[in-house]
Amino acid sequence: MEKIDIKFQAAIFVNATDIGPKPDTLSYFITEFAEKELVPGTFQEIGPTGVLERFNLKDSKGTWNIEFSSSRIDIVKANPNIGVTNIGDLDAFKTEVFKIIDIIFSKYPRKANRLAFVTTHIDYNLDQEGFSKIFNNLFNPIPTYKENERSEWGSRMVSRINKKFGEHSELHNFITEINRVRGNLNINSTIKNVDRLQVKLDINTFQGNTDYRFEIEDMKTFYNEAILWEQNLRQELHTIFE
Repeated sequence: MEKIDIKFQAAIFVNATDIGPKPDTLSYFITEFAEKELVPGTFQEIGPTGVLERFNLKDSKGTWNIEFSSSRIDIVKANPNIGVTNIGDLDAFKTEVFKIIDIIFSKYPRKANRLAFVTTHIDYNLDQEGFSKIFNNLFNPIPTYKENERSEWGSRMVSRINKKFGEHSELHNFITEINRVRGNLNINSTIKNVDRLQVKLDINTFQGNTDYRFEIEDMKTFYNEAILWEQNLRQELHTIFE
């Protein structure tokens, strides 16, 4: 199988209601993110009081997106053109996340109450036999689905695990989603119909703890550890894919 990284995402849950699309805020971020050539845009967020206008920063290639919601900041690096765009590895992404964190929180200092790290990749060039093998490794299907080929299917597994990073011992959600999906992808600048296996790994601190307790260094320590935990999950998945 050919594994291709589609998206890396770091989510920091903070009260960001005051970080809005104001002239001084936009001017600061445009200057600080000049190297990435990020430009501001807006998106709508559904909040308890109705629709809110929030802002993001994107590059023209569709690779980087920093999204400022009211209660979280998402730092995303995506692969918009497979075979043309090179989004690099997780260590390179982590380095950039650290720089972005410093830029944001040096101007808007505050603590976070949750942290998350999400990766999405696809394995494609699988034939029907390959899909069937993975399906049978994941499921014990009822006769209808065992005796007939499956065109689409999905699996979602969640475990809550105590993990330590820095001085924090936290309950974490370890989430693995494995789906056979059909759709369109931009491959070598051409939109193609593909049948692929999509794997999403999501590691995040437990939503039950809402205390704002994570400083900048805690955030960085979390992402250092989360990359190792994510790689561990990937290695375990090989037993399903073999």
